[in-house]
Amino acid sequence: MVTKEQLQRLERQRPAQNAERHYTIGGPVEAAVHSSVEAERIGQLNAGHRKLAEAEARLTHSIAFASREGQAKAGFQQTATARRLGAEREAAAHSNEQSAGIGMAGPAD
Repeated sequence: MVTKEQLQRLERQRPAQNAERHYTIGGPVEAAVHSSVEAERIGQLNAGHRKLAEAEARLTHSIAFASREGQAKAGFQQTATARRLGAEREAAAHSNEQSAGIGMAGPAD
């Protein structure tokens, strides 16, 4: 796992550009060592940034999906409740009609 602090630490470790004399081996050997160390550090930075970007994308997708899922559930609940209430009203109206004798055939004239 890569944290933002680790990336910041790696970025702070970048060598400062200064003109100081150092008594080092010099030449192609030193250049190769510095180059490989810098390449490794840059690789870690790039991998860390990529992992953080992927994690952010997954989080954003999850939040958006959860929001849409909640909206779908709420919409379903509203529809189901409306249908249930409509059926109950219809049953009550039908029951009232039967008890009042409305819609029943009466004696013929």
